[in-house]
Amino acid sequence: MTVPSANLAGEPVKVLILKERIPIESALSSVTVYKFTDLLAMTLFLLIGWLFHFPFYTLPISWNIAAGVVISGMTGISIVLYFLQKRGIYHPTSLWLKKLGLENLIFGKLEAAHLIDQRIGAFYHDHPRRFFLSLFYNFCAWFGGVLEIVLFMKWSGIEASFPAALTIETFSLFINNVIFFVPARVGVVEGGRVLLFLTLGYAPSLGLSYGILRRIRECVWIGVGLLILLLFKRGKIKPDPA
Repeated sequence: MTVPSANLAGEPVKVLILKERIPIESALSSVTVYKFTDLLAMTLFLLIGWLFHFPFYTLPISWNIAAGVVISGMTGISIVLYFLQKRGIYHPTSLWLKKLGLENLIFGKLEAAHLIDQRIGAFYHDHPRRFFLSLFYNFCAWFGGVLEIVLFMKWSGIEASFPAALTIETFSLFINNVIFFVPARVGVVEGGRVLLFLTLGYAPSLGLSYGILRRIRECVWIGVGLLILLLFKRGKIKPDPA
């Protein structure tokens, strides 16, 4: 949330926390599979949200062209990542890094990288149900932002509209994916939401109010996360041994 990372900043933190409970190879393979299902779920959410808006709103054609390009790119990346995971991604990467003399910076042992690929491949082969459950849960989670907008509309005294909320959240995510290089996307996302609310026929002040409230909610959530990480680092919080 706070660094330009294409939404990957938190993944190393997850691995470092998980390795307190399970071997690092299992932690890294677990986080890799999760991140893939999260990306695939977001791609499906964006596709559905984009197609869903057409009967309700007429948005600028440039927006729809850009949305189509983003979805096509994300779909292509998802397909490539799936086959790379099936064939092995960490072992070939470690071999490439070894040729550059950088292998030890990321992978302690070549066998460990190979083991990570084996665990990922075994998961897809042995646990397809768990994969689709992960995909389903991540897909449902992306609707959290839609629900948030619906509740905001209701509490603001205007008629809550699911099509409007889905369209706003969908195109806000398009903006997020395009401007991932901006730390915390400060200012840009708020401006985008004002434009989206205005385009859909709402007062721009409503979009600004929602953008500010959502930023406050995100900052509070980030603060809680940073506090937990600080306590974890100092040993005040221990990982569940179960």
